[in-house]
Amino acid sequence: PPMAEKEKKGLFARLRDGLQKTRDTLMGRVDTLVKETRKIDDEFYEELEDILAEAEERNKGMVAGMIKPYLIDCDYNGRRTLIGFPAQDWERNPNGVIHGGIIATMLDTAMGITTICIVDSLTPTINLHISYLRPCPADGILAVKSQITMEGGSVVQLRSEMYDTREPEVLIATAEGAFRRFKNAKPF
Repeated sequence: PPMAEKEKKGLFARLRDGLQKTRDTLMGRVDTLVKETRKIDDEFYEELEDILAEAEERNKGMVAGMIKPYLIDCDYNGRRTLIGFPAQDWERNPNGVIHGGIIATMLDTAMGITTICIVDSLTPTINLHISYLRPCPADGILAVKSQITMEGGSVVQLRSEMYDTREPEVLIATAEGAFRRFKNAKPF
């Protein structure tokens, strides 16, 4: 077993180092984009979307990759984002609607993306409170509006609303969450 333990440590160390390289490279691109941008315009959003698309590609096979989030809008000054999620067949529960756990995952992921785009920090979830308001159709595009409501030194709080893009005035679910902010910890 001492040899197997050594191999495990080697594997985990290699994984950690690989993830750190990914974080440094991707976050470095976001840092450079933000620092070099004189005005926030369509070109800025296109570049940010490209960076996030690269992160999505790296997330394939992970939950975040499976639910396929994509940036629809990011309002840095307003501290809010709009994230889209295509409804997929595998997300259905036996009643033919999106499973509540998937809805929770989408809300949590949208809030996480918001903190990456706006706060530029690794922010794991501290707590998440979800109110399910109606069944979620298992087709079309779901959208999550996330708004930072409080940003402190170590905690970021957000509120999110989920709706079907075909009926934006009818909410499917809402969420409030707190996320731990780590200084100098980059998300990618």
